[in-house]
Amino acid sequence: MPAPAPSTPYSPGQVLPFRQTLLAMLGMCFVMMMVAIDQTVVGTALPTVVAELKGFELYAWVATSYLLTSVITVPIFGRLGDYYGRKPFVVAAIVLFTLASVLCGAADSMFTLVLARALQGVGGGMLV
Repeated sequence: MPAPAPSTPYSPGQVLPFRQTLLAMLGMCFVMMMVAIDQTVVGTALPTVVAELKGFELYAWVATSYLLTSVITVPIFGRLGDYYGRKPFVVAAIVLFTLASVLCGAADSMFTLVLARALQGVGGGMLV
């Protein structure tokens, strides 16, 4: 007599199919690319942006605000992701990061840009 088929297609220790693994890896690569490109673009464009907004006194705070909020949020949302699952936090982080990027692009003063970069750092910290 043959053994009954399991009720789930995969046993607990079984490796995911290639397609699911590929999609998960592509998604994570996309997320990391967003953060990496953001840092590259800001570093390149910042002198021009600072000259346009006439706010040299806040020059360093554009990068510092992002880094501070990112460093603070990484361990917090890492632990929350362990407890509640990572998917809702990744989706929320992408939305927050994108919204903050739009706010950075629409900033009309250096102070607004620094605040938007801090918000972007929260989204970036959630993504990492």
